[in-house]
Amino acid sequence: MLLNRSINIGIHSLITLSRFVLLVALSKLLSVSDVGVFGLFVAVLQLFVFITGFEFRSFAFRELSSSQNEQQKSKVFENYVKTLVVFYLTALFAQFFFPISIAIDRDFLPWFLLIHFLVYFSTEIQRYLIVLNRQI
Repeated sequence: MLLNRSINIGIHSLITLSRFVLLVALSKLLSVSDVGVFGLFVAVLQLFVFITGFEFRSFAFRELSSSQNEQQKSKVFENYVKTLVVFYLTALFAQFFFPISIAIDRDFLPWFLLIHFLVYFSTEIQRYLIVLNRQI
């Protein structure tokens, strides 16, 4: 148990450190305006991840932790079907948001949607594993 916790803390520490190193490297390699565009991209990405989840996952995971095994599967499936619908709607919204955005080009939209999908579902899987007490 202690070894698993240490590995989890190490992984999260490496992720945080790598984000910091990436930002410092980008600030050295890119112009000030490009670093600003990167910051805006990350901020909008986090906003869309929040909008996609609507923080319903915290309620869903509370229910999930108290449910039986068969009920658990159906609740997880329902949660992810709802999430896919909301993800589709936020992707449509992003298509309308990007043309009116001054700083972010529309060329970034496919990358934005891909990163949005990966970040959101990696967060969901991480929280699901925590509820099941099976962290990496």
